[in-house]
Amino acid sequence: MMRRSIPPHIFIYITAFLETMAGGMGRPVLPRLLEEITGKNVAQIGVSYGLLFSVYAVTLLATSKLQGRLSDAYGRRPVILLALLGSAIDFVAAATTHSLWVLLVTRAVAGFFGATLVVCNAYLIDVTPADQRSVRFGMLRGVLAAGMTLGPAIGGVLGAHSTRAPFWAAAIVTLVSGLYGLLALPETLKKEDRRPFSWMGAVPFYVPKLGGVTIPFGVVVTLLLFEIGSSLAQPITALYTQLRFGWTPANLGLFFAIGGALGIVGQAGLTRLLVPRLGDRRAVTFGLSVFALTLVLYGLAQASWQLYAILFIAEFGYIGIPALMSLITGYASSGAQGELIGLLVAISASAEIAAPLLGTWLFSEFSMRHGQIFLPGLPYFIGAAVLLMSLGFARMSGLLTRPAEAPNEALPEASASTLAS
Repeated sequence: MMRRSIPPHIFIYITAFLETMAGGMGRPVLPRLLEEITGKNVAQIGVSYGLLFSVYAVTLLATSKLQGRLSDAYGRRPVILLALLGSAIDFVAAATTHSLWVLLVTRAVAGFFGATLVVCNAYLIDVTPADQRSVRFGMLRGVLAAGMTLGPAIGGVLGAHSTRAPFWAAAIVTLVSGLYGLLALPETLKKEDRRPFSWMGAVPFYVPKLGGVTIPFGVVVTLLLFEIGSSLAQPITALYTQLRFGWTPANLGLFFAIGGALGIVGQAGLTRLLVPRLGDRRAVTFGLSVFALTLVLYGLAQASWQLYAILFIAEFGYIGIPALMSLITGYASSGAQGELIGLLVAISASAEIAAPLLGTWLFSEFSMRHGQIFLPGLPYFIGAAVLLMSLGFARMSGLLTRPAEAPNEALPEASASTLAS
Protein backbone atom coordinates (compact mmCIF):
# COMPACT_ATOMS: atom_id res chain seq x y z
CA MET A 1 0.00 0.00 0.00
CA MET A 2 2.77 2.43 0.93
CA ARG A 3 4.54 1.93 -2.40
CA ARG A 4 1.35 2.76 -4.33
CA SER A 5 0.51 5.89 -2.34
CA ILE A 6 3.91 7.64 -2.39
CA PRO A 7 5.46 8.78 -5.72
CA PRO A 8 8.74 6.95 -6.50
CA HIS A 9 10.84 10.12 -6.49
CA ILE A 10 9.83 10.75 -2.85
CA PHE A 11 11.31 7.37 -1.88
CA ILE A 12 14.67 8.29 -3.42
CA TYR A 13 14.61 11.67 -1.69
CA ILE A 14 14.22 9.96 1.70
CA THR A 15 16.94 7.39 0.98
CA ALA A 16 19.34 10.05 -0.29
CA PHE A 17 18.63 12.25 2.75
CA LEU A 18 19.49 9.52 5.27
CA GLU A 19 22.65 8.47 3.43
CA THR A 20 23.89 12.05 3.04
CA MET A 21 23.14 12.89 6.65
CA ALA A 22 25.30 9.95 7.72
CA GLY A 23 28.10 11.01 5.37
CA GLY A 24 28.14 14.52 6.81
CA MET A 25 28.50 13.52 10.44
CA GLY A 26 32.25 12.99 10.26
CA ARG A 27 33.10 16.26 8.48
CA PRO A 28 33.49 18.50 11.56
CA VAL A 29 35.81 16.07 13.38
CA LEU A 30 37.96 14.75 10.53
CA PRO A 31 40.78 17.33 10.97
CA ARG A 32 40.86 16.65 14.73
CA LEU A 33 40.87 12.91 14.09
CA LEU A 34 43.87 13.33 11.78
CA GLU A 35 45.66 15.43 14.38
CA GLU A 36 44.94 12.72 16.96
CA ILE A 37 46.20 9.91 14.71
CA THR A 38 49.29 11.68 13.28
CA GLY A 39 50.31 13.92 16.21
CA LYS A 40 50.62 16.95 13.87
CA ASN A 41 48.95 20.38 13.95
CA VAL A 42 46.37 21.71 11.50
CA ALA A 43 48.87 23.44 9.22
CA GLN A 44 50.89 20.22 8.92
CA ILE A 45 48.08 17.76 8.16
CA GLY A 46 46.98 19.48 4.93
CA VAL A 47 48.45 16.91 2.54
CA SER A 48 47.19 13.95 4.60
CA TYR A 49 43.75 15.55 4.72
CA GLY A 50 43.77 16.05 0.95
CA LEU A 51 44.94 12.48 0.46
CA LEU A 52 41.75 11.22 2.14
CA PHE A 53 39.72 13.00 -0.53
CA SER A 54 41.97 11.83 -3.38
CA VAL A 55 41.92 8.15 -2.36
CA TYR A 56 38.15 8.30 -2.25
CA ALA A 57 38.11 9.84 -5.74
CA VAL A 58 40.44 7.19 -7.19
CA THR A 59 38.18 4.30 -6.23
CA LEU A 60 35.08 6.27 -7.16
CA LEU A 61 36.57 6.86 -10.61
CA ALA A 62 37.46 3.18 -10.96
CA THR A 63 33.98 1.96 -10.02
CA SER A 64 31.45 4.71 -10.86
CA LYS A 65 30.81 3.36 -14.36
CA LEU A 66 30.60 -0.14 -12.86
CA GLN A 67 27.89 0.93 -10.41
CA GLY A 68 25.91 2.72 -13.09
CA ARG A 69 26.29 -0.19 -15.51
CA LEU A 70 25.17 -2.69 -12.86
CA SER A 71 22.08 -0.60 -12.19
CA ASP A 72 21.31 -0.52 -15.93
CA ALA A 73 21.56 -4.33 -16.04
CA TYR A 74 20.03 -5.46 -12.74
CA GLY A 75 17.98 -2.48 -11.55
CA ARG A 76 18.56 0.54 -9.34
CA ARG A 77 17.28 -0.89 -6.06
CA PRO A 78 19.81 -3.70 -5.39
CA VAL A 79 22.78 -1.46 -6.16
CA ILE A 80 21.54 1.24 -3.78
CA LEU A 81 20.97 -1.30 -0.98
CA LEU A 82 24.45 -2.85 -1.38
CA ALA A 83 26.02 0.61 -1.34
CA LEU A 84 24.27 1.46 1.92
CA LEU A 85 25.44 -1.77 3.56
CA GLY A 86 29.02 -1.15 2.44
CA SER A 87 28.92 2.42 3.75
CA ALA A 88 27.74 1.25 7.18
CA ILE A 89 30.67 -1.18 7.45
CA ASP A 90 33.04 1.57 6.33
CA PHE A 91 31.83 3.95 9.08
CA VAL A 92 32.43 1.28 11.73
CA ALA A 93 36.01 0.85 10.49
CA ALA A 94 36.61 4.62 10.60
CA ALA A 95 35.24 4.75 14.16
CA THR A 96 37.69 2.15 15.44
CA THR A 97 40.97 2.86 13.62
CA HIS A 98 44.10 4.42 15.13
CA SER A 99 46.13 4.26 11.91
CA LEU A 100 46.33 6.72 9.05
CA TRP A 101 46.71 3.84 6.61
CA VAL A 102 43.54 2.15 7.84
CA LEU A 103 41.73 5.49 7.58
CA LEU A 104 42.91 5.75 3.97
CA VAL A 105 41.61 2.23 3.31
CA THR A 106 38.20 3.18 4.71
CA ARG A 107 38.10 6.13 2.31
CA ALA A 108 38.94 3.80 -0.57
CA VAL A 109 36.11 1.47 0.47
CA ALA A 110 33.76 4.46 0.74
CA GLY A 111 34.65 5.38 -2.84
CA PHE A 112 33.90 1.85 -4.00
CA PHE A 113 30.47 2.00 -2.39
CA GLY A 114 29.89 5.54 -3.61
CA ALA A 115 27.19 4.30 -5.95
CA THR A 116 24.36 5.84 -3.99
CA LEU A 117 24.47 9.24 -5.66
CA VAL A 118 25.17 7.75 -9.10
CA VAL A 119 22.17 5.44 -8.97
CA CYS A 120 19.94 7.94 -7.15
CA ASN A 121 20.35 10.28 -10.12
CA ALA A 122 19.57 7.49 -12.58
CA TYR A 123 16.61 6.43 -10.42
CA LEU A 124 15.26 9.98 -10.53
CA ILE A 125 15.66 10.15 -14.31
CA ASP A 126 13.67 6.91 -14.66
CA VAL A 127 10.58 8.53 -13.13
CA THR A 128 10.94 12.13 -14.36
CA PRO A 129 9.83 13.62 -17.70
CA ALA A 130 12.61 15.52 -19.49
CA ASP A 131 10.95 18.92 -19.01
CA GLN A 132 10.84 18.44 -15.21
CA ARG A 133 14.41 17.24 -14.65
CA SER A 134 15.92 20.61 -13.72
CA VAL A 135 13.35 21.05 -10.95
CA ARG A 136 13.66 17.49 -9.61
CA PHE A 137 17.46 17.56 -9.80
CA GLY A 138 17.23 20.77 -7.80
CA MET A 139 14.91 19.08 -5.31
CA LEU A 140 17.30 16.12 -4.99
CA ARG A 141 20.21 18.45 -4.36
CA GLY A 142 18.07 20.28 -1.84
CA VAL A 143 17.39 16.97 -0.08
CA LEU A 144 21.11 16.20 -0.12
CA ALA A 145 21.75 19.65 1.33
CA ALA A 146 19.20 18.89 4.05
CA GLY A 147 21.14 15.76 4.94
CA MET A 148 24.37 17.74 4.97
CA THR A 149 22.65 20.28 7.23
CA LEU A 150 21.60 17.86 9.92
CA GLY A 151 24.61 15.53 9.61
CA PRO A 152 27.37 18.04 10.46
CA ALA A 153 25.20 19.60 13.17
CA ILE A 154 24.89 16.20 14.86
CA GLY A 155 28.55 15.41 14.18
CA GLY A 156 29.68 18.71 15.71
CA VAL A 157 27.73 18.07 18.91
CA LEU A 158 28.95 14.47 19.18
CA GLY A 159 32.48 15.49 18.24
CA ALA A 160 32.68 17.81 21.24
CA HIS A 161 32.74 14.65 23.38
CA SER A 162 34.61 12.21 21.11
CA THR A 163 36.14 12.25 17.64
CA ARG A 164 34.84 8.69 17.14
CA ALA A 165 31.20 9.18 18.13
CA PRO A 166 30.08 10.80 14.82
CA PHE A 167 31.26 7.76 12.84
CA TRP A 168 29.37 5.34 15.10
CA ALA A 169 26.26 7.47 14.68
CA ALA A 170 26.78 7.51 10.90
CA ALA A 171 26.95 3.71 10.82
CA ILE A 172 23.63 3.48 12.67
CA VAL A 173 21.91 6.00 10.39
CA THR A 174 23.18 4.21 7.27
CA LEU A 175 21.84 0.89 8.53
CA VAL A 176 18.47 2.56 9.16
CA SER A 177 18.56 3.94 5.62
CA GLY A 178 19.29 0.47 4.26
CA LEU A 179 16.42 -1.02 6.24
CA TYR A 180 14.10 1.67 4.94
CA GLY A 181 15.21 0.97 1.37
CA LEU A 182 14.73 -2.76 1.84
CA LEU A 183 11.15 -2.27 3.02
CA ALA A 184 9.99 0.71 0.98
CA LEU A 185 12.19 1.50 -2.03
CA PRO A 186 10.54 0.34 -5.29
CA GLU A 187 12.39 -0.62 -8.47
CA THR A 188 11.98 1.92 -11.30
CA LEU A 189 13.89 0.45 -14.24
CA LYS A 190 11.59 -1.83 -16.22
CA LYS A 191 13.03 -5.17 -17.32
CA GLU A 192 12.45 -4.34 -20.97
CA ASP A 193 14.62 -1.22 -20.58
CA ARG A 194 17.55 -3.07 -19.02
CA ARG A 195 20.73 -3.89 -20.90
CA PRO A 196 22.97 -6.94 -20.51
CA PHE A 197 25.97 -6.28 -18.29
CA SER A 198 29.27 -5.69 -20.07
CA TRP A 199 32.64 -5.33 -18.39
CA MET A 200 33.82 -3.09 -21.21
CA GLY A 201 30.86 -0.84 -20.54
CA ALA A 202 32.02 -0.57 -16.92
CA VAL A 203 35.49 0.76 -17.80
CA PRO A 204 35.78 4.48 -16.95
CA PHE A 205 35.43 6.73 -20.03
CA TYR A 206 35.08 3.78 -22.44
CA VAL A 207 31.76 3.57 -24.25
CA PRO A 208 31.13 1.92 -27.65
CA LYS A 209 29.97 4.22 -30.44
CA LEU A 210 26.26 3.65 -31.06
CA GLY A 211 24.94 6.89 -32.54
CA GLY A 212 25.78 10.04 -34.47
CA VAL A 213 25.38 12.52 -31.62
CA THR A 214 28.39 13.25 -29.42
CA ILE A 215 29.04 15.65 -26.59
CA PRO A 216 31.56 18.24 -27.79
CA PHE A 217 34.99 18.03 -26.26
CA GLY A 218 34.53 21.52 -24.85
CA VAL A 219 31.56 20.34 -22.79
CA VAL A 220 33.67 17.57 -21.25
CA VAL A 221 36.36 20.15 -20.47
CA THR A 222 33.68 22.39 -18.95
CA LEU A 223 32.60 19.64 -16.57
CA LEU A 224 36.19 18.77 -15.71
CA LEU A 225 37.15 22.38 -14.95
CA PHE A 226 34.00 22.89 -12.88
CA GLU A 227 34.91 19.90 -10.72
CA ILE A 228 38.56 20.98 -10.42
CA GLY A 229 37.54 24.48 -9.29
CA SER A 230 35.15 23.07 -6.70
CA SER A 231 37.55 20.38 -5.49
CA LEU A 232 40.45 22.79 -5.04
CA ALA A 233 38.58 24.84 -2.47
CA GLN A 234 36.07 22.49 -0.85
CA PRO A 235 38.42 20.31 1.26
CA ILE A 236 40.25 23.22 2.92
CA THR A 237 37.22 24.81 4.63
CA ALA A 238 37.65 22.81 7.84
CA LEU A 239 41.41 23.48 7.89
CA TYR A 240 41.09 27.14 6.88
CA THR A 241 38.54 28.05 9.56
CA GLN A 242 40.43 26.19 12.28
CA LEU A 243 43.67 27.98 11.40
CA ARG A 244 42.30 31.48 10.76
CA PHE A 245 39.54 31.69 13.35
CA GLY A 246 40.22 28.85 15.81
CA TRP A 247 37.01 27.01 15.03
CA THR A 248 36.13 23.82 16.93
CA PRO A 249 34.12 20.83 15.60
CA ALA A 250 31.01 22.46 17.06
CA ASN A 251 31.72 25.69 15.13
CA LEU A 252 32.28 23.71 11.94
CA GLY A 253 29.14 21.68 12.49
CA LEU A 254 27.09 24.88 12.87
CA PHE A 255 28.65 26.43 9.76
CA PHE A 256 28.05 23.34 7.63
CA ALA A 257 24.52 23.09 9.01
CA ILE A 258 23.64 26.70 8.14
CA GLY A 259 25.25 26.27 4.74
CA GLY A 260 23.20 23.14 4.17
CA ALA A 261 20.00 24.90 5.21
CA LEU A 262 20.67 27.73 2.79
CA GLY A 263 21.57 25.12 0.17
CA ILE A 264 18.08 23.71 0.53
CA VAL A 265 16.67 27.13 -0.31
CA GLY A 266 19.06 27.53 -3.22
CA GLN A 267 18.84 24.07 -4.74
CA ALA A 268 15.20 23.24 -4.10
CA GLY A 269 13.49 26.63 -3.76
CA LEU A 270 15.46 28.97 -6.00
CA THR A 271 15.88 26.32 -8.69
CA ARG A 272 12.12 25.92 -8.93
CA LEU A 273 11.66 29.70 -8.96
CA LEU A 274 14.48 30.92 -11.21
CA VAL A 275 15.45 28.15 -13.65
CA PRO A 276 12.08 28.09 -15.51
CA ARG A 277 12.41 31.86 -15.97
CA LEU A 278 16.10 32.00 -16.85
CA GLY A 279 16.35 28.74 -18.78
CA ASP A 280 19.00 26.10 -18.19
CA ARG A 281 21.80 27.86 -20.07
CA ARG A 282 21.47 31.25 -18.40
CA ALA A 283 21.05 29.50 -15.04
CA VAL A 284 24.40 27.73 -15.56
CA THR A 285 26.13 31.01 -16.40
CA PHE A 286 24.63 32.81 -13.42
CA GLY A 287 25.21 29.97 -10.96
CA LEU A 288 28.87 29.34 -11.81
CA SER A 289 29.62 33.08 -11.76
CA VAL A 290 28.14 33.38 -8.27
CA PHE A 291 30.16 30.39 -7.07
CA ALA A 292 33.37 31.98 -8.38
CA LEU A 293 32.56 35.22 -6.57
CA THR A 294 31.89 33.46 -3.26
CA LEU A 295 35.22 31.61 -3.42
CA VAL A 296 37.06 34.91 -3.77
CA LEU A 297 35.12 36.33 -0.81
CA TYR A 298 35.96 33.29 1.34
CA GLY A 299 39.66 33.80 0.64
CA LEU A 300 39.41 37.48 1.61
CA ALA A 301 37.36 36.98 4.81
CA GLN A 302 38.83 38.57 7.93
CA ALA A 303 36.25 37.51 10.53
CA SER A 304 33.97 34.55 11.22
CA TRP A 305 30.77 36.55 10.68
CA GLN A 306 31.85 37.31 7.12
CA LEU A 307 31.89 33.60 6.27
CA TYR A 308 28.28 33.31 7.38
CA ALA A 309 27.32 36.36 5.31
CA ILE A 310 28.94 34.82 2.22
CA LEU A 311 26.75 31.74 2.64
CA PHE A 312 23.70 33.87 1.81
CA ILE A 313 25.31 34.92 -1.49
CA ALA A 314 26.38 31.36 -2.33
CA GLU A 315 22.84 29.99 -2.23
CA PHE A 316 22.07 31.72 -5.55
CA GLY A 317 24.89 29.78 -7.19
CA TYR A 318 23.20 26.45 -6.55
CA ILE A 319 20.74 26.92 -9.41
CA GLY A 320 23.52 26.31 -11.92
CA ILE A 321 24.25 22.70 -10.97
CA PRO A 322 20.85 21.05 -11.65
CA ALA A 323 20.54 23.16 -14.81
CA LEU A 324 23.87 21.79 -16.03
CA MET A 325 22.75 18.24 -15.22
CA SER A 326 19.52 18.79 -17.12
CA LEU A 327 21.42 19.85 -20.24
CA ILE A 328 23.60 16.75 -20.14
CA THR A 329 20.97 14.07 -19.45
CA GLY A 330 19.31 14.64 -22.82
CA TYR A 331 22.20 12.76 -24.43
CA ALA A 332 21.14 9.35 -23.06
CA SER A 333 18.16 7.06 -23.49
CA SER A 334 16.23 5.87 -20.43
CA GLY A 335 18.04 2.53 -20.37
CA ALA A 336 21.47 4.19 -20.42
CA GLN A 337 21.02 6.85 -17.74
CA GLY A 338 22.89 4.83 -15.12
CA GLU A 339 25.90 4.56 -17.41
CA LEU A 340 25.63 8.26 -18.27
CA ILE A 341 25.59 9.32 -14.62
CA GLY A 342 28.44 6.92 -13.93
CA LEU A 343 30.46 8.57 -16.69
CA LEU A 344 29.73 12.03 -15.29
CA VAL A 345 30.83 10.85 -11.85
CA ALA A 346 33.99 9.45 -13.45
CA ILE A 347 34.76 12.92 -14.82
CA SER A 348 34.09 14.40 -11.38
CA ALA A 349 36.27 11.80 -9.67
CA SER A 350 39.12 12.44 -12.13
CA ALA A 351 39.20 16.06 -10.98
CA GLU A 352 38.90 15.09 -7.34
CA ILE A 353 41.97 12.86 -7.45
CA ALA A 354 44.54 15.62 -7.86
CA ALA A 355 42.66 18.84 -7.02
CA PRO A 356 42.20 18.20 -3.25
CA LEU A 357 45.88 17.28 -2.94
CA LEU A 358 46.85 20.48 -4.75
CA GLY A 359 44.45 22.60 -2.71
CA THR A 360 45.52 21.22 0.66
CA TRP A 361 49.21 21.35 -0.33
CA LEU A 362 48.82 25.04 -1.25
CA PHE A 363 47.05 25.59 2.06
CA SER A 364 49.90 23.99 4.02
CA GLU A 365 52.63 25.75 2.03
CA PHE A 366 51.07 29.20 2.47
CA SER A 367 49.93 28.63 6.06
CA MET A 368 53.32 28.12 7.69
CA ARG A 369 54.11 31.25 9.67
CA HIS A 370 57.79 31.02 8.78
CA GLY A 371 56.96 31.21 5.06
CA GLN A 372 57.55 34.38 3.05
CA ILE A 373 53.86 34.69 2.12
CA PHE A 374 51.00 33.89 4.51
CA LEU A 375 48.01 33.27 2.21
CA PRO A 376 45.99 30.23 3.36
CA GLY A 377 43.05 31.35 1.18
CA LEU A 378 45.04 30.87 -2.05
CA PRO A 379 43.16 27.66 -3.04
CA TYR A 380 39.91 29.68 -2.99
CA PHE A 381 41.32 32.23 -5.44
CA ILE A 382 42.65 29.58 -7.81
CA GLY A 383 39.35 27.67 -7.59
CA ALA A 384 37.43 30.82 -8.61
CA ALA A 385 39.68 31.31 -11.63
CA VAL A 386 39.18 27.71 -12.75
CA LEU A 387 35.38 28.05 -12.43
CA LEU A 388 35.48 31.10 -14.72
CA MET A 389 37.57 29.09 -17.18
CA SER A 390 34.87 26.42 -17.19
CA LEU A 391 32.32 29.04 -18.22
CA GLY A 392 34.58 30.10 -21.08
CA PHE A 393 34.80 26.53 -22.39
CA ALA A 394 31.04 26.15 -22.00
CA ARG A 395 30.48 29.10 -24.30
CA MET A 396 33.13 28.02 -26.82
CA SER A 397 31.66 24.51 -26.99
CA GLY A 398 28.18 25.83 -27.79
CA LEU A 399 26.63 24.50 -24.59
CA LEU A 400 25.56 27.99 -23.50
CA THR A 401 25.14 29.64 -26.90
CA ARG A 402 23.02 27.29 -29.01
CA PRO A 403 19.53 28.69 -29.63
CA ALA A 404 16.69 27.45 -27.43
CA GLU A 405 12.99 27.63 -28.18
CA ALA A 406 12.02 27.35 -24.53
CA PRO A 407 13.80 27.66 -21.20
CA ASN A 408 13.70 23.93 -20.53
CA GLU A 409 14.62 22.78 -24.01
CA ALA A 410 16.28 19.38 -23.88
CA LEU A 411 19.42 18.49 -25.76
CA PRO A 412 19.21 15.97 -28.62
CA GLU A 413 18.36 12.44 -27.51
CA ALA A 414 21.12 9.88 -27.87
CA SER A 415 22.71 6.97 -26.10
CA ALA A 416 25.02 7.58 -23.17
CA SER A 417 27.48 5.51 -25.12
CA THR A 418 28.23 8.52 -27.35
CA LEU A 419 29.51 10.57 -24.44
CA ALA A 420 33.09 9.43 -24.65
CA SER A 421 33.30 9.35 -28.42
